[in-house]
Amino acid sequence: MKYFLYIILYLNIYTHFSGKICAQTLQLEIKAEQEFSEGLLDSLQPQLNFKNYLELKQEVDSLLPKFQRLGFIESTIAELTRKNDSVFVGNFFLGNRWKEIQIFYSEDEFSKEILEQLSSQVTETYFVLLIPEIEPTLRYLNRLQTES
Repeated sequence: MKYFLYIILYLNIYTHFSGKICAQTLQLEIKAEQEFSEGLLDSLQPQLNFKNYLELKQEVDSLLPKFQRLGFIESTIAELTRKNDSVFVGNFFLGNRWKEIQIFYSEDEFSKEILEQLSSQVTETYFVLLIPEIEPTLRYLNRLQTES
């Protein structure tokens, strides 16, 4: 009977404190072959603390499209390594930062007048878009192409 009371006491203590014990959180450090400016990190808005490795890996994978939208078209993740028990380091290769891109076209596909509405630099063979404008502009041109 005495042992039974001890077991009840231990189980009571265990259930009382087990809900308050938190698992170790994982942290992410972001590094690249070139220094990050404070503004660049702010524009990425990365999450740096995670409950598990899967969430951390998903965040690392989601950073690549963010880098590309900022003009680092060639960006890749070089490696994701464990620094210690709770810190992982994501090493990225960013490459050059591009501000604009030239897109070549034929006049059979799009008229120069339409392209002049979308870009300030249009020639007979190509037009220039700023990196942040690429996706919406190409979606618009694709919609025009499929409707024709």
